[in-house]
Amino acid sequence: MQTFNEIYAEEHSKAIHYARRFFSGAEGKNNDVADQIVTDAFVNLHATMKSGRQILTPTAWLCSAIQTLRADFIRRSLRGKRSGHRVSMPLLSDALAIDDRGFEAVDDADSFRFVWARLTEAERTIAKMVFMQGMHQTAVAKQLGVSRRTVERQVHQVRQRLRSLLSIP
Repeated sequence: MQTFNEIYAEEHSKAIHYARRFFSGAEGKNNDVADQIVTDAFVNLHATMKSGRQILTPTAWLCSAIQTLRADFIRRSLRGKRSGHRVSMPLLSDALAIDDRGFEAVDDADSFRFVWARLTEAERTIAKMVFMQGMHQTAVAKQLGVSRRTVERQVHQVRQRLRSLLSIP
């Protein structure tokens, strides 16, 4: 049986390519949403494997998870359009929440604290506002007094940093 890190190493780039295909059509090309869907799929895979459930075909499991997360995103977007609100992908909001549910993306709360401590203060600020509080990048930019593009770059950098920290073999 493969470990999570082995599956991640083998499947991540394929999953990114697979998810990005869904967002290159009528919905517009949105690599950030596709990347976030893949990240959430891997978070779900990790939690499933941690619970002891055997994943016999990780590729099929990930494809199904990506399709489900994409459908959820589209449903939320449509509800948001009907209500007049712009809906964005909740960036690891469940996995990064610091409350009594814990941090399910890694082995335990100690691992989360280990990763969190390795982020800079600026990275933690962005992570709190975007990932945990679910703020839109425009609102974050306004609150921090920077451009939305700066926040977009910082969110991308934090996401990359979290991925690298979480995928240490």
